[in-house]
Amino acid sequence: MKSTRNLVILVIVMALVSLLTACGGGSTSKTTGETAVAMPDTSLTDQSVLGNWQGIVSSNRIVKITKTDSGYLYADNEGSYPSTFKDGVLSVQVGPGDAAQAYYDAKAKHLVVIYQEVTDLYVKQK
Repeated sequence: MKSTRNLVILVIVMALVSLLTACGGGSTSKTTGETAVAMPDTSLTDQSVLGNWQGIVSSNRIVKITKTDSGYLYADNEGSYPSTFKDGVLSVQVGPGDAAQAYYDAKAKHLVVIYQEVTDLYVKQK
């Protein structure tokens, strides 16, 4: 009887530990509050964001940022969008009145993309 009680207590403790650790799933989303993301460095030039980038959490997510005659082009898995660069931040015009921001975190060496309060991180492809 005592061993059954100990087993039940052990199962309950393990379930609680699982629940508590599951909440810290390692997501890089800004909305979870789990990963600190640096603020944009206004001294960085557009060279910091240009190039090909691959998603850290989802490696099938890609971003390509190029300079055009009239500004910049941000292309990802969903499409291509005209963009402007100012004060270290690439503003991506996703739609009328709808924009995403992308900037380079020099310390982490990541491209940070924020859209609709969700943050995605990318690493530069060589």
